[in-house]
Amino acid sequence: MKNKKLLVFLVIMGIAAAAVVFLTRPLGSSDDVVFFEVRQGDSLRRVAAHLAETNLIASDQLFVRAAQITGKSGMKAGGYSLDRGMNMFTIMDTLHEGRVVLEKFAVPEGRNMFEIAKILADKGLVDEPSFLAACRDKELLRAHEIPGDSFEGYLFPSTYYIARGHDAGEFVSLMADKFFKTFSRDVLAARAKERGCTMHELVTMASIVEKEAGAPDERPLIAAVYYNRLNNADVRGRLQSCPTVIYAMTLTRGGAIERPNIRENDLKTKHPYNTYLRKGFPPGPIANPSKASLEAAMKPADVDYLYFCANNKGRNIFSSDYRTHESYVRRYQGGK
Repeated sequence: MKNKKLLVFLVIMGIAAAAVVFLTRPLGSSDDVVFFEVRQGDSLRRVAAHLAETNLIASDQLFVRAAQITGKSGMKAGGYSLDRGMNMFTIMDTLHEGRVVLEKFAVPEGRNMFEIAKILADKGLVDEPSFLAACRDKELLRAHEIPGDSFEGYLFPSTYYIARGHDAGEFVSLMADKFFKTFSRDVLAARAKERGCTMHELVTMASIVEKEAGAPDERPLIAAVYYNRLNNADVRGRLQSCPTVIYAMTLTRGGAIERPNIRENDLKTKHPYNTYLRKGFPPGPIANPSKASLEAAMKPADVDYLYFCANNKGRNIFSSDYRTHESYVRRYQGGK
């Protein structure tokens, strides 16, 4: 009788072991790669159910129980590259240890926050409205000590690597942190004081330089032109920068303008960012400047130029008086 009970027990154990092996086995080939996302706040049961729905594991209940027994019930948020050649325990270890796939995205120099929102949305990292809302989030602005009403100007142009699963605020913080790691607040404040402006105005100047520069080496010259204009009676302290008008159009539209075309009416439209009508700096940056443009804003060229005109060869021609500037406009732009 004892031998019979032992035999039954061994058979049951064997069946149970076989079932565990069967249920924890890989469900396919390692060539069958799946991008799997664990969202912030997902429970263990939600993760297990999603794994089963995606056909990465055979049993969500067994996954939950095994994770609880082994002390691996904490699944870290992020994006993972899993394949159907992985068994249940390999998948569990990957999610528990947070071996996330890092997504690469680049913020080109001179893009505004609307354009950056589109870049992120196109990569499926965060949707445009959420990113723009984070850029204007008052608590986030206070946390990063941004003096303006948005993060425009402080989203540093660079190449970034980040795991999926982060919210829009974390993307904004990532770029703002990079900005202040590149230029400390103390350095920016000191250079701004030398120029007789605030840090925010310095960043604003850098953003205008970024949008106006025809060639990299012209940045200090363009910065000089605009600083000279601020206190010049002939131009009545007006920067008269076309990119600021385009930014006014962008804010009015509430989205990026791919091929902006400025009309006469745009130059006459009353808007805080229209520097053809407004004296001094606009309220804030019009784009996110490069390191080179920030350096030019901190140390402009020592020249008395007040004007510049595109020469249709990717560069600008600079002048100190309006009559000379007009002659350049007629020569290179047909009098326009």
